[in-house]
Amino acid sequence: MNALKNIVLVVAAVSAVPAMAGSINVSTSANLVGQFTLIDSGEQVYNYTNTFNDRNYQTLTTASVLSTFQDMATAQWYQTTQYTATTSYEFSAQDYSQYYQYGYASISPVAGEQWIELSLTNTTGRTLKYSATMNATLGSKTSPRGNVQFISPAFEVTSDTVPATPSFYLNSPMAISYYTGGATDTEVRVVGEATDGGTLSFMQIYMYGDTAVGSMRTEYRSYVSNQWTQDVAISAPVPEPETYAMLLAGLGLMGAVARRRKAKANA
Repeated sequence: MNALKNIVLVVAAVSAVPAMAGSINVSTSANLVGQFTLIDSGEQVYNYTNTFNDRNYQTLTTASVLSTFQDMATAQWYQTTQYTATTSYEFSAQDYSQYYQYGYASISPVAGEQWIELSLTNTTGRTLKYSATMNATLGSKTSPRGNVQFISPAFEVTSDTVPATPSFYLNSPMAISYYTGGATDTEVRVVGEATDGGTLSFMQIYMYGDTAVGSMRTEYRSYVSNQWTQDVAISAPVPEPETYAMLLAGLGLMGAVARRRKAKANA
């Protein structure tokens, strides 16, 4: 009991839906040293769109005149033309919602025998999949506990469905244990242990499930894939509208003068 009094627990809760917040049940042995922080996300919902099957790619190049100028040395006229290549395609899309809940224990690593049990309760009312992870440095002996029989650090995962033996990815001196399980109805339980100099540093349970909430549809997307400018030599600049107007006004004035002269001659 004296050893238990020396355990420091720091509990924190984070919940997107407080009314449906989940619960983390943590029990420890008297050999756990240091302190740890517990985080419980409660039920979380993340909406996203899955896109797939891109097809019917087409590229269209258009040209537009930006300006006209004359090279004073050669008297050659040029048009600065901008070319734009636009790529378009269609794709399929479907909306999804991901329901998830996670809980983790962040442990201040202290050398010595450590043991922690973490269980996460599913409060979503849905059957979810789950994954569990643990980070720890390697110890030097087999776990003395009967329910965990691996070289330290030990790691055990159980759920409502079937007990699971996790996989180990060893990157000495750090061991990362990871397991992804099948469906679970209510609770996932993880046990982690380090012995003889090994240390626990992190342990997590993650429950999740994807649900399609929208019908599949076809959408279109286009983007500018390339753009460049080029000076093209021309024989003469294209007259501006104002130039045409002045030309017509001059012709009209000349016509009026000619008519007056003709009228005077006939008189």
